[in-house]
Amino acid sequence: MPRRPVEPVVSRATFEALRRPAGRARRGPIRVAFVPTEDTLVSPQVAFSVSKRCGGAVQRNTIRRRVRAAVATFATEVAPGAYLVGTDAEVTDLPFDTLIHTLHEAFSQAGGPRSSTQ
Repeated sequence: MPRRPVEPVVSRATFEALRRPAGRARRGPIRVAFVPTEDTLVSPQVAFSVSKRCGGAVQRNTIRRRVRAAVATFATEVAPGAYLVGTDAEVTDLPFDTLIHTLHEAFSQAGGPRSSTQ
């Protein structure tokens, strides 16, 4: 079975670790927290935090799906580990290409690029 480009964060310990991240970044309406993992062969684990200020459940789920799809486009280029992506309401106004670019910059600053030896 092929690996997915992005795995969900499922471990309680990982969520606890994300409360004290090793790296953080903010780019416009996007916030990213990062915790490294020892296993460099796994896909990045990503959790999403979409505030109720972004709208109702339908709007928040739409934002979450857009952000998940954008992260999947560059997931192989980021450092392995766990990421927590937070969004503000302004993310709904971003074109998809801009969203990808903004997320990629935030991920790269928070976790660094994937090492070429991996």
